Amino acid sequence: MTEQNKIAYEVNETIETRMGRHPGYRRAHARGILFKARFIPNGKAAAFTKAEPLLKDTEAIVRFSHSSPDPSMTDAASPIKGMAVRLLSQSGPLNLVMATVPVFIAKQPETFHNIMNGLALKDGKIRPLNALKLFIKKPEARAFLRILQNSRLPESFATVPYHAIHAFWLVDETGKRQAVRFRFVPERISYDKPKIIPQEEELKQRVARGPVRFHLQVQLADETDAVDDPTVEWPNDRPLIEVGTLTLEEEIKEQEDLMFDPTLLPTGIEATGDPIFAFRKLVYEESMRRRHQEAKRNRHGD
Repeated sequence: MTEQNKIAYEVNETIETRMGRHPGYRRAHARGILFKARFIPNGKAAAFTKAEPLLKDTEAIVRFSHSSPDPSMTDAASPIKGMAVRLLSQSGPLNLVMATVPVFIAKQPETFHNIMNGLALKDGKIRPLNALKLFIKKPEARAFLRILQNSRLPESFATVPYHAIHAFWLVDETGKRQAVRFRFVPERISYDKPKIIPQEEELKQRVARGPVRFHLQVQLADETDAVDDPTVEWPNDRPLIEVGTLTLEEEIKEQEDLMFDPTLLPTGIEATGDPIFAFRKLVYEESMRRRHQEAKRNRHGD
């Protein structure tokens, strides 16, 4: 087992210690809802990449989720929401794993694990005193904590922007590379008071009433922007280019074997040197391994 695999194992252990074991569920973003969707590009991505998922009409799978590892936690107690998108293509899928915050809390796996221990989550909430200590000791976590402090519960999964957090290289036919960050933006942004029903049910009803669309934007970096540090936002004046539209079509059954591996990239899109980006795959694999073990025990009645 490599050092990174050990840390991924410990991260899953810490989640279970802080939030309890919930057999059969993902260790993060436990509760969610899955949709079949379609992505229709507008052709503008062709100026930057040869990646097929961004250039051709394609089917997609989309999972919306609450960030908490506890599936029983209320919607309001888990204000950060997730959106994982798999764009399918013959040249390979593109998995965009997104959240309603634009930055991550750490830029190294070891630091992330230390921060998780330091925050001492209790009933899904961050202890204020520990957060203050962390704010002082870990400067890289400050942007995330500021955003978390001001987070509001969206009206719906369908009314809030989602950020991929990590940067990618788009590569064109000539080999030219452009660093970008992806984001999906809804047609209407709203943080009005949510409905009483669970947000999964609200989204199902919304899709049944008519099209629910998100616009895929790429933010272009310049040569001064950090491409390997997910704790730092790029300046707001960086160009944003809309490259296509994602439309939710219908709910499909949750697939516990489905893993949105962000490192699985098609030709024309490459990873940067971001250590957290590569580490996420290991954390997801460990979470899936545990779910498979739990399912096997359940089948055999252990």
